[in-house]
Amino acid sequence: MPGTLQPDEIHVGPAEIWMDVTAPATAPAEGEEPTWMSHLNGQPSSGVFVGATLGESVFSWTSEKTDIVAEQAMGILDKFISQQMATLTFTAEERTYALMKHTFDNIFSVNNSARMGFTGGGGGTTIQIQYTSIFLSSPRKDIAGAYEILVAYKCVSINAMPLTYSRVAPSTYAVQFQCLPDTDRTRGDQIFQYSREKLADTFGSASKSPSASPSSSKSPSASTSPS
Repeated sequence: MPGTLQPDEIHVGPAEIWMDVTAPATAPAEGEEPTWMSHLNGQPSSGVFVGATLGESVFSWTSEKTDIVAEQAMGILDKFISQQMATLTFTAEERTYALMKHTFDNIFSVNNSARMGFTGGGGGTTIQIQYTSIFLSSPRKDIAGAYEILVAYKCVSINAMPLTYSRVAPSTYAVQFQCLPDTDRTRGDQIFQYSREKLADTFGSASKSPSASPSSSKSPSASTSPS
């Protein structure tokens, strides 16, 4: 007997991305339900919108598993998780100051009424890395006011900073953030949270998250480079 297809479980929708958001409070204890990120119509109450992007935005979660072997067996006996990591990759179109500051990373920057600018090169001291918390929302096509929501708590730009120039195409730059554990948070709730809302009034257009509360931990976005 053939299986039943569920078209509503196929997600189709663009991503909107904010950075430097205030992450939700951490889970009350390991293994308990986290504090889901609150939003209004897919928009967080804090942070900077990165603007237009081109093509797919891709979130990747890796739970690396390492083999356990023994001289007494020909095959792999077991595996254990040796590393967990997440990345978020997208192609930005807008020259947004906050995003460019993170992608250039660790260099002088200025943004005033006359100019947005950056300088880089050289230096013999240890420079503080910039971390940011990222929020991504994407509307569900089948439930108005419901979203897929992704929050990564402590992210750092890891790619080169390419700027394209062309007469026949918009200038873009590829962005990749690596999401590290925020060890100030509860174990099991240190890298990211992802949820697919089933009701519009759960966390979406009608209300804030019922479990939302002010975070007692320091937001990773508080770390900035000297500028």
